[in-house]
Amino acid sequence: MEHRVRAILRSGPVEQKCPDQASAADLFDRLRQIAPTIRIERLLGARVVEVAGVS
Repeated sequence: MEHRVRAILRSGPVEQKCPDQASAADLFDRLRQIAPTIRIERLLGARVVEVAGVS
């Protein structure tokens, strides 16, 4: 399965592919701390497995 992290910005979504679940979780946590008011999603394949922030 493909691991990705997506941030929903005003200009549109930005996604980053990650090599594994641990790196996706790390990136998700770092973005959540840096930008708590931006909606951030961690995805596994097409399924959203974790969401933070507001859209």
